[in-house]
Amino acid sequence: MSRGFVSPLHAHFVHQGLRWGFDLGFCPDKLPGTHYFKNYESAIDAKVEVSKNIHQRLTNHKSYSLFPFESNSFRSQLSSFLPSWCVFPLGAVPKSTEPGVFRPISDHARTGFNDASNDEHLKHSLRSASEIARYLKDSYYMAVHDVDAAFPLLPLSPILWPYFLFVWSPLPEDDAGGENEGGGGEWIHWHVCGDFGAKGLPGTFKIFFSDVVIGMARSEGALSLEMPIHVDDMAIIGRVKALVDREAASLEDFLESLGTPVKPSKHKPGAQRQFVIGFWWDSVQRSRSLEETKVIEYISVFSSFALKKSLSLKELQQAAGRLHRAAMTLPPGASCLLSNLFALTRGLARPHSRRRVSKEGREDLNWAAHLLSLNEGKGYFSYSHFPRAPLVATDASKSSRYVGGGYLSFCGLYSRLRILLAVFSRWNIRSRELGRTRRQLPRVGEEEEYYSSLPHFRRQPSKATLSLPRRLPSASALLFPSLPHLVIVLVLATCIEHLFAKRDTYRTIRQVRHRGISIAISACTPPC
Repeated sequence: MSRGFVSPLHAHFVHQGLRWGFDLGFCPDKLPGTHYFKNYESAIDAKVEVSKNIHQRLTNHKSYSLFPFESNSFRSQLSSFLPSWCVFPLGAVPKSTEPGVFRPISDHARTGFNDASNDEHLKHSLRSASEIARYLKDSYYMAVHDVDAAFPLLPLSPILWPYFLFVWSPLPEDDAGGENEGGGGEWIHWHVCGDFGAKGLPGTFKIFFSDVVIGMARSEGALSLEMPIHVDDMAIIGRVKALVDREAASLEDFLESLGTPVKPSKHKPGAQRQFVIGFWWDSVQRSRSLEETKVIEYISVFSSFALKKSLSLKELQQAAGRLHRAAMTLPPGASCLLSNLFALTRGLARPHSRRRVSKEGREDLNWAAHLLSLNEGKGYFSYSHFPRAPLVATDASKSSRYVGGGYLSFCGLYSRLRILLAVFSRWNIRSRELGRTRRQLPRVGEEEEYYSSLPHFRRQPSKATLSLPRRLPSASALLFPSLPHLVIVLVLATCIEHLFAKRDTYRTIRQVRHRGISIAISACTPPC
């Protein structure tokens, strides 16, 4: 702390948690009574893998067995020494990086534990993708580490143990009985260290590992290079491969000495093309790409969901998550496709709750599938190596005497359009201004001298742009219809579009606020 690498507040938080256990912001008064839930079919189907994981936890004293589970008497046995308790349901999800391997998950949302937790002081944002894009400079190398069993490293406060009860066989898979739940093969266990599914664990682990442990590593000289962290994944970035590998080995030894080992099988030595957080990062081409199997999967999901009349909350969340990752390979501004999906989730609380898919949401899913099929899951995380083209100014007007717009390029290209039909004169000025830029981009792309250059569009905001409504739905309803068309034109013309706001406003159109908005549009094409 005296060297300035670790905050005293974070150090005190971790010291108290390691000494007495982390409480994860849980309030016991908000979850009275007793609750029991059966395990999910996903856990039963992956019984061998789940049994391996639980047996390993029991061996490492991360969990403990209490007594055999009997459906007729377990409630009275638990209530004899626990006034309130919860038996959460176990599930299993496949690991994306290890085919055929399943990870047990604990559904604490079903028991109400997550709703009874106040994690305001534990909330944080994952900025690993933007940090990698910032630190991974031209021809740099990146090595990858992964912490072994990250959340089970954190001890839980004893007040949480009664709410981390579950039912499973304590024996390894070769001795586990085949009896159904409630038979002689199951026991009541409880976790005394973290699992996967509790609300406050990600924030607690971030303070423990990113803010304290890595701060200690920098203080002791075990790490000096930039290292973005995504939960338990570490990406060490540097200019020289030998230095990156040496620091990765030094950090591994330091973490091993603190009892936070890394997975040897997940270690990847320094390389200019590296796979981390679900993307292939190429420091030479400055590209960020999805795996080919993921591209096919995402296109299939978007297309199938667009054909459904209604979607459950779980399906909407799956579509939004995949669309967010797909948008990271599309031109900046493609995040506008997420707006209608987020609107559909409003008011839904349970995973099975369903909502009719709106026309706009269906169109967004179709747009996403089409755009992803065009760029094949490959985009750019940096445009610093792209050359620039002459300045282009665009504008639109709507008055009683003139309705239209145009553009003017410093290279000599220009165009204007005057609309005389009354029906078109009723177009909203915001949509018209975006539409003028949308019509101008293909013209620029057709010019041979522009193909390998970066057209930069800049215009002064009109009164209509500056007077966006205070209510977000009103603003989004006016702006979003033009944005997907603008994105598709840019992808077809192999362009990259960038929408951004002033420094004092948020950068995404989904978060457009009421004033001070200045939308500037720039486009670029990949260099030859």
